[in-house]
Amino acid sequence: MSTKISQLTSATDVTANDLIQIVDVEDEGMAISGTNKKVPAQLMANELGKLTNITATGSTTARSLANRFADVVNVKDFGAVGNGVTNDSGAFQAAGVTTKTVFVPSGNYVLNSDVENESTYIFDSYAQTSGSGVLLANVNRPNSASYPSRRKNLGDVLKKADSGSPITVAFYGTSITYGQDTSATGQDTQINGASQKRSPTPYPEEFAEAALFAGFSGGVTVYNRGFPGDSTIEGISRWKSASSTDISFIEYGHNDAMNYGGYPHGPVPVEKYRKNLSIIIEREIVKGAAVIVLGSTPVNGIVHNETIRCYVVAAKAVADQYGIPFIDCEEIINSINTKWTDNIHLSPSAYNEIGWNLAGLLFRRDAAIRTVTNGDVFYASDFLGHGGSLHTWSGSKSGVNSVIRLTSGQTYAFGVYCNLS
Repeated sequence: MSTKISQLTSATDVTANDLIQIVDVEDEGMAISGTNKKVPAQLMANELGKLTNITATGSTTARSLANRFADVVNVKDFGAVGNGVTNDSGAFQAAGVTTKTVFVPSGNYVLNSDVENESTYIFDSYAQTSGSGVLLANVNRPNSASYPSRRKNLGDVLKKADSGSPITVAFYGTSITYGQDTSATGQDTQINGASQKRSPTPYPEEFAEAALFAGFSGGVTVYNRGFPGDSTIEGISRWKSASSTDISFIEYGHNDAMNYGGYPHGPVPVEKYRKNLSIIIEREIVKGAAVIVLGSTPVNGIVHNETIRCYVVAAKAVADQYGIPFIDCEEIINSINTKWTDNIHLSPSAYNEIGWNLAGLLFRRDAAIRTVTNGDVFYASDFLGHGGSLHTWSGSKSGVNSVIRLTSGQTYAFGVYCNLS
């Protein structure tokens, strides 16, 4: 009696321990030889992967499946789950130890401890990490570095502020961000667990004061996350669990170059500095911040300053690679006659200059400060956050120009750099 295929009992999936009949197999490089052998399915799959050579479309050389699969390491091959619950730190570290490119497929991978190695991790566009650990490696996240259009920038923040929503700003950095002042002008206003006295005008606080003039009804909240002596190494660990903000300013370089903080690791090589700075930038981008990198202020010593300047150049290059704004703080305080209180830390006027200058980014709306010289005429381009009404005026320059008409009690603020020399 014949049996139809539809009448056959459904087969179960082959497991690793099922035996498979091998007929007329000779020794051709496989670990299986002889005639009419029965071998475990897993062994069969492994051996076929080693033996079966294929030629990729458009290429010329045949390679085994095992070799081809090993070109890119997948974290799931090392036990990563990506379910948002399981700790995948060990799997990420094991995959990275191979020093090969590591692919991270879609999922939420919990890292409860830091993972540090020299591998490059390429994230699927729907892959992310969470937890208290930090991935200290070369990271390529399609939702950030590779796809700038998916990242928040200053335009998004200004639109949020203009809608009446509150915005938050964080400043990460060294004793310069902290506002250290060991001179007679220093005050006992310590923050972040540090013991050093602070200037009456730390630049993040000056930024906050200046931002009041932006006129945003929702307000601007500023977080000073500076700590004396910190390099990018400490910046990674100290603030890895810090709350997210709309804007993140990042200022590191002095201590990476000179180790003024006296940490046992010593100065951070510039190549390591670039990598660490990228990790901090990535962290803030993933948290949803518009990131701005600040170049270190100069010190009053030509030898130290030349070394620090190398790190400023490196920081600018990293910012350019990410397509994010870079602002050189040395240029901001060039016009200040008394720059330092102790040849490293800034005078109250220098701190003040940085804070108000950076706040100008909220006034000019274009992540840049306009430079004006003698005889220039400033024409308002918008009245974002200020009220008033926009009008046209045929002024001293050719064509029709914009002016803003304010009513009693209204304020208009704008950011310019006045070069009156």
